[in-house]
Amino acid sequence: MKKLISLALALLVAALLISSCAQDDDNGTADTTAASDTTAATPNEETTAATTEAETTAAPETTAAETEPETEPNPPEDLIDYESIVNSKTDVTNLIDLDSLEWDVDGFNEQEEAPNLFDGDTETKYCCSLPPIITFKTTEPVKLTAYAHATANDNSQYGRAPEEWIFYGSTDGENWVVLDYVQEASQVIERVDFTYYAFLIDEDKQGEYQYYKFEVFEAEGGTTFQMSEFQIFTD
Repeated sequence: MKKLISLALALLVAALLISSCAQDDDNGTADTTAASDTTAATPNEETTAATTEAETTAAPETTAAETEPETEPNPPEDLIDYESIVNSKTDVTNLIDLDSLEWDVDGFNEQEEAPNLFDGDTETKYCCSLPPIITFKTTEPVKLTAYAHATANDNSQYGRAPEEWIFYGSTDGENWVVLDYVQEASQVIERVDFTYYAFLIDEDKQGEYQYYKFEVFEAEGGTTFQMSEFQIFTD
């Protein structure tokens, strides 16, 4: 009987030991799994953190593309002595075909139209609202080196002489080349009446052209433009 009891106790102890070992194995596996899970989680956390940082880090401030600078003022050269132009160059105003003359802004009355610019009389004038464009053709191609225009009767009072303009040349009347671009002309054109002012055409802008265009953008004293005469010269 004692042997049976001893055997039963031994079996019970063995069973308890086996159960304890099994629990230890489960705990070890669980610990390993947890550790593995923790280790695996670390890269994800780093990835998440990196992603968050990438999302929250302000992108470098983008500088807006610089816009092209505005056209710099292009004032005329120093005052050119009109008499020296007349004496040293050839006046070819007579080559202008008056039948080709066109203008897009009518004068304030019939006595103030564009043909007055070519009648040789400073007592008459072309007077109109801004901005007028005047075009004409010469009877043959000519290489202009200078041009001139004259103030009219009441420029001294109102300042209606052109302040900004472009003078163009063309071989076909459709494709235009800038011969001279003038801004701030009041630096040389005074508020005086019946006075000629001459302007040179730079050598690199000169060419054999038969069509010409004079486009006025501003007048010195307001919204009314006037000139009494327009002349063209060659060497």
